[in-house]
Amino acid sequence: MRHAARVACRALGLILVGILTGTGCGAPSSQLGERSQAREPSVASPTATTSLRLAPFRVPSPSPEAPAQEAVTFVPSVWAGGEGSLTALGDTGWRVFDVPDIVRDIAVDHDGNAILAPGLRICDGRLLRDLLPRAPGAEQDAVTIDPAGRIWVGYYRGLAVLDRGRWVTVPLGKEDGPTPTMVRDLASDSRGVIWVATDAGLASYDGQSWHDHTGAGSPGRTVIDCLLVDPLDRVWMGHARGLSVLQGTAWRHFPLDTVGFVRGLAADAGGRILAGSLYHGVSVFDGTSWSAYGDADTGLPSDRVTALALDSLGRIWVGTRFGLAVHDGERWLTYQEATSGLGDNYVSALAVGSAAVPTLPEPEPVRYGRLVGRVTLHRRPVAGAAVALCSELSLAQGFDENPCEHAPFSLLTATAADGTFAFDRVPAGHYTVAAEVEPGRWVTHTRVLAAVRYRVRAGETTSVETIEGAQ
Repeated sequence: MRHAARVACRALGLILVGILTGTGCGAPSSQLGERSQAREPSVASPTATTSLRLAPFRVPSPSPEAPAQEAVTFVPSVWAGGEGSLTALGDTGWRVFDVPDIVRDIAVDHDGNAILAPGLRICDGRLLRDLLPRAPGAEQDAVTIDPAGRIWVGYYRGLAVLDRGRWVTVPLGKEDGPTPTMVRDLASDSRGVIWVATDAGLASYDGQSWHDHTGAGSPGRTVIDCLLVDPLDRVWMGHARGLSVLQGTAWRHFPLDTVGFVRGLAADAGGRILAGSLYHGVSVFDGTSWSAYGDADTGLPSDRVTALALDSLGRIWVGTRFGLAVHDGERWLTYQEATSGLGDNYVSALAVGSAAVPTLPEPEPVRYGRLVGRVTLHRRPVAGAAVALCSELSLAQGFDENPCEHAPFSLLTATAADGTFAFDRVPAGHYTVAAEVEPGRWVTHTRVLAAVRYRVRAGETTSVETIEGAQ
């Protein structure tokens, strides 16, 4: 599902010129996964379950005296996308695949393969490869599978379907009406109608023609961030003003103060609707009212939910900006890079297959690495400068005195006389780093208005780019 974090610009205390001095529902590998001052937030502590234990995936090496053993069959059940990674969790543990960009959407086909957008790429849990023939469009933002097993993708100004080995393209929208430009999410109903979340409202395509759903009673021509078609073929959509549902031709709306900015939707076997929002965790709708289901105070690693999915055993999987969580019916378990095989704590997309993981793996003890760097101003070292390491950093919110104020995990240190700094005990994961080069002016490296994230591996030292404070 699409996930576009939408936050208000609170201040320009961080001078963007200084920032720019830096840069919205491969082969597999097994990965296992303090603030230096008085307050030291910890990694989200995994909640124990009832003696459930599963070893990470390993292929045994053949011994010289015995014939080679056949590799253990890996059946992927849960797929989690991140920046530069795709993680598969299956019956024998974790596998991580390298991808060249952030995974924006995942669909699981009838054979259990994960289809990734953009790309498109296909992964069966053993190999990740390009999907051929190549999909049209320079970059695909959304993907879904219809009841016939056909793959649909949405891209800039277009929609396409892979039908009998060839792509058939469909221009986006009606010729005689306003034409949306962006496809933000896709969903298919039981009849094979494709529902399209666009930057100009909701549309649908029945295989012959487009239908516009922005008239009276609808949310209008607003940006639709995520979609869900529930078992009753009701269409749920998260947008900038809250959450709406279309049943036949009747609309119902829920405001932001009830559901928040929804970025993930799921429906359980009892007909309840679960919604994950950017700031309020997960809420559940029983057909009458909404109630809180989970947040950072009750078991989630972060309130900033990016994706939701339910497996065939009814377990709720929640992707957040600081880890992957699952509710087993009684309590939450949290998986992070430092405690599991998760490839990225920022779960940008999430999907589950038809075969659920029979036993949930137990998180491992926290693994640590080290991060070092240097701060300069006009290419001269800055001594005694405050340096913050954050699990996430929002440039739009301004930094004030604490750039990591809204991050679930952070560390703080100061530079030495030569401008160098070191964080010696960092849980494995991806982090941003900011330095206060002058009083009240924090600087970090950015890429397309997002802070650059550095990967810290267990038992290794990560060196970051020099943070230069001058223009």
